[in-house]
Amino acid sequence: MPVRFGPTAFVLSAAMLAAPAFAPACAQAAGRADPPVVVQTTPVDPPSAPEKPAPQAKPQTQTQTQSSAPAVASTRSSEAQRLAACVEKIDQDPGEAYEDGLAWMQVGARPAARQCTALALIALGHEAEGAFRLEQLANAPDGGTLEQRAVYLIQAGNGWMLARDPEAALVAFDSALKLAPEDPGLRKDRARAHMLLKDWDKAGAELDIAVELSPGDGEAHRMRARTLLELGRINDAWTDVEAALRYTPDDVSAVVLRGDIREAAHEKGLPDPAG
Repeated sequence: MPVRFGPTAFVLSAAMLAAPAFAPACAQAAGRADPPVVVQTTPVDPPSAPEKPAPQAKPQTQTQTQSSAPAVASTRSSEAQRLAACVEKIDQDPGEAYEDGLAWMQVGARPAARQCTALALIALGHEAEGAFRLEQLANAPDGGTLEQRAVYLIQAGNGWMLARDPEAALVAFDSALKLAPEDPGLRKDRARAHMLLKDWDKAGAELDIAVELSPGDGEAHRMRARTLLELGRINDAWTDVEAALRYTPDDVSAVVLRGDIREAAHEKGLPDPAG
């Protein structure tokens, strides 16, 4: 299920946001060297407007129904394009994107407008407020399909992670999991939250599922290697970091982790896993 927003994602990076409080803790816990924290922001299709009851109204003819369908489709397409433009602007100027979102909300407060302003707030360093708004959107009557609501909850969870609140992140991720149980990216998100809490067993359990759902995911293997290292399982950690480098040979973080595992083996008086 494409809950991670399809082809593009905007990355909250230090260069983009003048590094308000972004990824150090998440990076350290996940075994990455200064990575970006990703909040998926490519827009989902905005939900269509709720139908208004029309008591005593004459039933529409087939011709009337067919003529209204293109208008609805056009409205949704226009909103999707506007949201895509907002998301692109967040990467360039989150303050201006937020102002655009506020102006958009003045003409109906549609879900796409609320999503735009929430993501802009996260980019501006107001992570908790943005995450809270995304959770509200996910639970709103006009929040859209289950798939769309899962997207908002995943974004909210990542916002809470940026706000250094992994407990709140897990609440959002738990709700998203009910809607998107087969999403390997969500399993990695949940693992990161557990890693920030230093709950290595739970993190490892999430990563076992992520690897099962997406066997060639180098990041999942690298993250699991970190959890196994923290649990003292040197040989298993080595197996995973080697898999990570096989799938993503240019992953510098995996190379660094490989060195950490060799050093840990040396400190424990174990043979060098590299042979």
